[in-house]
Amino acid sequence: MDDMMGVYFPTVEEAEKFYSLYSRILGFSVRRDRLQKEGNGLVVRRQWVCSKQGLASIKCRKQKGVDKNKTANNEKIGEQKKSRRNIIPRGVRYTRVNCPVSFSVRYCKDKELYRVTKFVQEHNHDLAKSHEVQFLRSNRRVEDKDVAQVECLRRAQVHTSRAYEQLVEQAGGHDGVGFLMKDLYNKIYELRKNAEMDGDAQAAITWMNMRGMESEEFCCRYSLDEEGRLANLFWRDYQSFLDYSAYSDVVIMDSTYKTNLYGKPLVVFVGCNNHRATVVFGFALIRDEREDTYTWVFENFLESMDYKQPSSILTDGDESIRKVVERVMPIARHRLCAWHIGRNISQNVKDVADQKSLSKMIYSSMCVSEWEAAWQSIVVRNGLSDNAWVISLYNKRERWAEAFFRGHFFGGMCSTQRVEGMHAKLKKEIGRHTRLCEVMPRMERTLGRIRNRVLYDNFRSKNGAPVYETHMRGIEEDACRLFTHDIFVMIKSQILFERRFVLVQKVPFPISDTVMFYLAQYDRPERRWCVEFHSDPTNPTWLCSCKLFESDGIPCGHIFCVLKDQLLSRYPASLITKRWTKCVSDSTVAPKIKVPDHDKSAQVARYSALISEVSKACLNYSFSDEGFRVGMIEFARLVQSSSEFKIDPPMDTSRVPPSRNVVRDPKISRTKGMPSNPTTNTENANKEQRLCGKCFMPGHNRRTCTAGEEGVRNRGYADSHHTVPCVEAYSGSVPDVAPSVPNMAHLSSYVVAAVPDPPASVQLPADLPYHPTPCVSEYGMELDFDDKGASRVGGIGQFPFFVASQHSSSFGILPFSFNLNQTAPNDDVTQLKPDCSYPPPKWIP
Repeated sequence: MDDMMGVYFPTVEEAEKFYSLYSRILGFSVRRDRLQKEGNGLVVRRQWVCSKQGLASIKCRKQKGVDKNKTANNEKIGEQKKSRRNIIPRGVRYTRVNCPVSFSVRYCKDKELYRVTKFVQEHNHDLAKSHEVQFLRSNRRVEDKDVAQVECLRRAQVHTSRAYEQLVEQAGGHDGVGFLMKDLYNKIYELRKNAEMDGDAQAAITWMNMRGMESEEFCCRYSLDEEGRLANLFWRDYQSFLDYSAYSDVVIMDSTYKTNLYGKPLVVFVGCNNHRATVVFGFALIRDEREDTYTWVFENFLESMDYKQPSSILTDGDESIRKVVERVMPIARHRLCAWHIGRNISQNVKDVADQKSLSKMIYSSMCVSEWEAAWQSIVVRNGLSDNAWVISLYNKRERWAEAFFRGHFFGGMCSTQRVEGMHAKLKKEIGRHTRLCEVMPRMERTLGRIRNRVLYDNFRSKNGAPVYETHMRGIEEDACRLFTHDIFVMIKSQILFERRFVLVQKVPFPISDTVMFYLAQYDRPERRWCVEFHSDPTNPTWLCSCKLFESDGIPCGHIFCVLKDQLLSRYPASLITKRWTKCVSDSTVAPKIKVPDHDKSAQVARYSALISEVSKACLNYSFSDEGFRVGMIEFARLVQSSSEFKIDPPMDTSRVPPSRNVVRDPKISRTKGMPSNPTTNTENANKEQRLCGKCFMPGHNRRTCTAGEEGVRNRGYADSHHTVPCVEAYSGSVPDVAPSVPNMAHLSSYVVAAVPDPPASVQLPADLPYHPTPCVSEYGMELDFDDKGASRVGGIGQFPFFVASQHSSSFGILPFSFNLNQTAPNDDVTQLKPDCSYPPPKWIP
């Protein structure tokens, strides 16, 4: 390789490819070094060096009297052995040894090629061995094909670590993968951050907009708080709209927690379909559980459903929900969850016998007068007349006792357990560390599995007939033909239950077409029911005193007893509840949405289909060495021909500053049960917030920083309209001679406060607008303004003066190390330049 000088390469990429292969063979890692371009973007010079070139800089911790920038070979470090542990961060390893190896090319205009101008080969360190080459940084690269395969596995609930093991198996070992597991995590993290360029909340809204472009019936509503942050978010798709159109008579609503990174409660609206399976009507992420928030959710829910109100709704015992339901859904019958009532009984009533007696009153199907008598008997017998909680439970009996809901349709539902089951399924995909932009796609996959099960139930009901076992064969056959399998099973049980009743008396009314049938239970004759029959020639009807048909839509055994007495062999049309029939399913199947070609999910789906087909050929080629050789040649040819279909990845926008017209990420929501002061550790509460190493702003780090070059130049400023310096006071020693301070009175929007005594040249402005927000530094300094515009300064007097701005809610503190003996251009203190050798101050908001 000594004759590389003067060799030509067609492009810079080819030269880099050559040097990467060369470094891999020899056993060292390559790093890009110098780059020179012309005005039109043409690269005229490029240089690569060994990764061990140069010397590392020790990033010292903040310590008074210690220089922060010292090289690893600086002798001054050795002079401070006692404080070495406090200077050099623990766990840091330095790999640079000033290796001279380099490779450089320069563009030749006459030949339009790149000529090698420098090729240094002698290293001053040991090279990596053959089994260590896989760990060299420049040789570790996560390819797009690897990312695509991992994304497919992640969508199938395979964790990233397991997906990496799958790649290891395919490559025949760790050395054949080409990267480490940490590299894979970093690549996925980078892709995710690029997708969240404008923030997590904006990425979630963008996903919603894309779904709206795919389907016009998709509905999404969101609201912002006073700071422009995402407050509430509601959405539902077209399938939910169709399900609600068919099964809107009963709605169950409940909220759950720990489903996202911001602690926002997840509100779920569900119902029951004709298979008695759960269907989802909509979701909402809310910022709190106050009445106005629930009002926003219910109003948007009804608006998305064309203002069609349900006839019944089930919720928990939240008082704010009760008020909202009464106001927003006045025609809906509100019922509290029976399971929650039973749990509250066990928590507030200690005696086990009393618990059993009160729990029976929840599900008792007796009439109202009988229930009232039974309740009074239980209260008096068990001495609960003075129990305040029992009294409050009795006062709201009309919202939880079964006796008060007889005859009102609830479809056999009396609790919110359907929503709880939905919560359990959703939490297999989402959790308290899930970002908003990940919540919706993951929940959609869960919905896909649930809805596919509904399609299977439809198929099973239409294909196949059960074994008929009852003595009313004709009615049983009609029920099987009309209703879904799950409803047929319930009707069949009522037909079998009919055998336990006997007809005691039949009383016709001569002046009308009504006949009263009185029935009794065979083994308990004291239990009696009455069935009222109206013999209308066009539509005969049966009404039972148990009101099971009105409440659940299923004919009771008492009605079947009357049908047997009337010798009916066909299922009456008046006893058909349409929501339980098979034909309803045909109107609730949404058309399949064609995903646009540019959509990421469509690309992943096509990739999975191609992998499935290629795997068949791979299996055939793998049975012999000759097949393996031929297969590799064929696949190499296929890869070459398929490159024309590859689309270049979008421009990396991770360095572009976010736009102003975006939805900001929400704050951590405060929900029921949270402590009033979530920070119980005083030390953690007062801990200094970590800052970005690039722009020195809080909330992110150097890797996730979205500030571009302009943002780096203007780092620390509040915004582009008010260039306010946000500077923390310097902790170094105060110089012996203080710089002169000009008269700052002409800066009407700034105030200069002196600590402890202001220099004589400092003059405070007479009138300044009142600003109630104090400014506190980590050293105890507090700068505030009273109603007269004067300044109040307290704390440790370490610094002669501060300069604070009132243009923004963020105060700026100017450190002592700045010389103010100059005129601020356009009254902008931020234009003042430091002229001393002290380390630059940290920038904080």
